Amino acid sequence: MVKAYMFIDGANIFHVARSLQMTMSYEKLVSLVKELTLVDEIRPYYYTAMLPSSDIYNAMQPLVDWLEYNGFRVVTKPATKHQGGGDQGTVIKGNMDTDMVVDMLRLAPYYDVAVLISSDGDFVPVVRYLQDIGKTVVVVASDETGSNTVSGELKKCADRFLDVSKLKAQLSR
Repeated sequence: MVKAYMFIDGANIFHVARSLQMTMSYEKLVSLVKELTLVDEIRPYYYTAMLPSSDIYNAMQPLVDWLEYNGFRVVTKPATKHQGGGDQGTVIKGNMDTDMVVDMLRLAPYYDVAVLISSDGDFVPVVRYLQDIGKTVVVVASDETGSNTVSGELKKCADRFLDVSKLKAQLSR
């Protein structure tokens, strides 16, 4: 039995979907990745920063609730608000990369395939390490030109690359 763990950079895939003018179906995402990578089982993890519950409405909460109810392991931490420079106004920050890397390494004994859903080149060292210890790494991101285009180095070092922009029809709700 071939097992995969899926590590989803929530903020990154949100921006990719928005730039492709689509609404991501996470259920379809898991199904399609399972089919295309020929794994028997996928355990999905979703990482996102959340605004404090004292805020009037947290737009992420319905998605997080749905993901948890549908078998995703959701990892969150509080987002922080910062005053941006120039005309940026308030900027919300909540980097989850370190949390993702720690889990990718901590959970490595339990999977054969790591599915990384992010376009961030900062993940290249962990991808290479996982490959060095015998894991297959699949990167799911967009190769379409824009602000969230996959890092060339990340795409190049992946064992397999799945392009969201080419799979848009299969991944949309």
